[in-house]
Amino acid sequence: MASLLRVFQITALTNAKDHERLALLKEVAGTKVYEQRRTESLKIMADTDAKRGKINELLDYIETRLQELEEEKEELKEFQEKDKERRCLEYALYQRELEEVGEALLEIEDDRRSDVHGANVRREKYDEREKEIQVCFSTLFYIDQLTTVVSRTSKNKFLKQGIHLRLPLRAVVIVKPN
Repeated sequence: MASLLRVFQITALTNAKDHERLALLKEVAGTKVYEQRRTESLKIMADTDAKRGKINELLDYIETRLQELEEEKEELKEFQEKDKERRCLEYALYQRELEEVGEALLEIEDDRRSDVHGANVRREKYDEREKEIQVCFSTLFYIDQLTTVVSRTSKNKFLKQGIHLRLPLRAVVIVKPN
């Protein structure tokens, strides 16, 4: 039976078309498996090439983005330096203004103390003069009463003698020098 099968296969092979014979020869020679594996390998290589292309695109994007980030990093560094310098200048300006305001405040406080002291001195002088005026008024009142008493006494005396006398009123006011 095996020989009958071989005869049948030989007959089929002679009656077969060219592409069928080629397929049978490849199958017998084992090249069909090779061709299948080769096709699979080519497909895998094509997929690998496509993935490599995507990876290269991704690497290009990453490199571009990395370069942008480096530039941004430099800009940030420059900004931070400028910001630090700006804050230092602001601090120095605020410190100077604070010192100027402090000096002005001390000057105003000195002026106020001087004015308060001057007002106290003027108040003391005013009080002293008020006392002196009171003393003068008291003295004048006393002199006026004495003059009145003396005048009455003298008038009575002169009237008794027949002489009319007009006495000028002279008051001596003593003012203490400052």
